[in-house]
Amino acid sequence: MKKILLTIFAVMLLAAMNTAAWANGPYTASLPRVGGIPTPHQTGTPSNHVPDVYNAINLLLGSSYGSNAAVDPLEYTGPTSVWENVGASDHGGAALVGLSAANANTLEVYNTATPATKVDIFGGSFSGFGFVGDGTSTHPFPGAAVPFATGTSFGWSLNSVGHTSNVWDSNPASNWDHIDHLLVYHLTPLAGKTVWIQDTQTLKLKQYTYQDPYLLAWEDQQLNHNGVYSDQDYNDMMYVVDRVVPVPEPMTLALFTLGLMGIAAFGLRRKMVLA
Repeated sequence: MKKILLTIFAVMLLAAMNTAAWANGPYTASLPRVGGIPTPHQTGTPSNHVPDVYNAINLLLGSSYGSNAAVDPLEYTGPTSVWENVGASDHGGAALVGLSAANANTLEVYNTATPATKVDIFGGSFSGFGFVGDGTSTHPFPGAAVPFATGTSFGWSLNSVGHTSNVWDSNPASNWDHIDHLLVYHLTPLAGKTVWIQDTQTLKLKQYTYQDPYLLAWEDQQLNHNGVYSDQDYNDMMYVVDRVVPVPEPMTLALFTLGLMGIAAFGLRRKMVLA
């Protein structure tokens, strides 16, 4: 009986962990995976001035990663559909780092209580190729504030207008193709680093010190007639966000907690029997 109980709890715990690891999918079958982690294609070259994800991370961290696969350990594999503003004295914020998109893209946010009401936080769309700054006072990153109070749950949205027009959501279930168009990287080494940011709406220039930043890497292209992305590089729009965190799914937390409680209870019961 003890073995059966332990097996049940272990299965529940593994199920919770597996759900947490892949709740931010699904991705197309053709998207490469390194060590089970979705790895975007590399399309950047010196001639096309397109930064890949690892190039953006190198710019921010001052690191020397040589490929997208090399930054897989930084990828956040938990659910990324819903986020929460955790800024105690200031709103959470976002800074545009790089782009490789012919489409005009607008980053929007929405309160999960009113998902149909989306807010353009940058006050305009962006398109083009390359890095949009380097974080210095002479070349600051374009910045914007997330307009929600502390504790507010919200989602991200990328409004892409061009030869094709789509609105891609941080929640894959809200996308018409049910594919996740967002990869997220947890840039803990960036915490404590100060950069220059210019608010795109007020044009005010300010220094900003990161606390617990994430990189949002978007894929703005839709599925083609073969059922796969044309490039799957997830470098069409790349933003650093801070003072906002992804929110675990309630069911995942419940299963994970239940599994831990079960294993703890079994250990306590076994100790009492042995005593």
